[in-house]
Amino acid sequence: MKKIVLISSYCDTEEKIQILKKNLRIYKELGLDTLLISPIKLENDVINLCDFYFYTKENPILCWPERAYSHWLKVHTDIGQKLTIHRGHCDYGWAALYQTKKLFEIGLILDYDILIHTIYDIHIDDFVKEKLQSDEDHMIFTRRDPHNPETLWESTLHLLIVNRDIAEKITKYITREAYTSSLGFAESHVLIWKNEFGLKSSEQPVKDEIFYWEGYDHFNYSKNPKYKIFMAKNTDTDSEFTILLTLEDLTSDLKISVNDSVIETEKVKVQFFKTGIHVDDVKNFKVIIDENSEDYIDIFNEISRNVINEGWD
Repeated sequence: MKKIVLISSYCDTEEKIQILKKNLRIYKELGLDTLLISPIKLENDVINLCDFYFYTKENPILCWPERAYSHWLKVHTDIGQKLTIHRGHCDYGWAALYQTKKLFEIGLILDYDILIHTIYDIHIDDFVKEKLQSDEDHMIFTRRDPHNPETLWESTLHLLIVNRDIAEKITKYITREAYTSSLGFAESHVLIWKNEFGLKSSEQPVKDEIFYWEGYDHFNYSKNPKYKIFMAKNTDTDSEFTILLTLEDLTSDLKISVNDSVIETEKVKVQFFKTGIHVDDVKNFKVIIDENSEDYIDIFNEISRNVINEGWD
C-alpha cells in the first residue's frame, strides 16, 4: 500500500527547523514519501528533503471576539483582596485544522492509499515507527499532557493514519463555521471524527518534541525581572483599565503612568489598581523606576482580551 506523510508546520526558529529536518530524514529512512505545508518560507535544504512542498501565506489565527481561549489564576493581594485573572490568547485551533484540511485535499489528488497526518516536531519513537510501517488506516492517537504526564488526552492532531475514504470525509467535515460554532479545541473535532467514522484509538500515546507554552508565564508582561505586571483589557465584562502588580526583588520606588497620570505604588508584593480609565481611552502606559521609564503601550495594544475579576470565579 502506498503511503504519504502529510506534515503540518510552523517553523519560525532554528530549533524547529532542525527537528523538522531530522524527522524528514527519518521518514526517508522508513521509505515514506512526504508532503510539507508551511506558512513560512523555508530554505532549500529543508525543501530538498521533501517529496512535495507547499508554501502558503494562509495561517488563519482567530482572535476575540470571534474566537479565543484563556488561562486563569486565583490571586490574593497583600490587603486580602481575592482576584481571578484571565489571560486571553488568540486561537490557533482553526489554523491547525485548516492546515489539516489543505494537507488532505492535496494528498487526495495524489496516488496514495494511506494518508498519515502529523506535525513537524512529533517525537518519532519505536512505537510511532511501528505504526508508520503498519497497514493501519483508521487510527487516531492519544497524547500525554506535557504539564501532567499522568494525564492522557484522548485525541490529538499530532498523528492520524487514515485511508482515502476517511481522509475525504474529514476534509469535508472541517469548516470554519463548524469550528467557530463549537466549544473545545481542535482536538475535540478529532474525537468527533473518531465517533463518526469508526476510527480506533492508539494503545500508546504520542508526544511532540517542543511544547509551545513550556516555561511561559501567562500572567506577566513585564520587561523587568524585578516586578511582574498584568493588565485587564476588555469591554464585555468590565471596560475599566485595571492593573495587577507583583514586586519580585525591588527596593526602588516604582510608579505607574497611564495617560500621563501617575499612580504611586506601595512596597508590598501584590497590588491591584483601578485607573478609572476606559480601556479604549488608554493612550500611553509606562512603568517608572527611579526615573527610568519602561513603555508598555505596544504590549497593551496587542492584548486580545484580559480580565481581572474581583472575587474568585
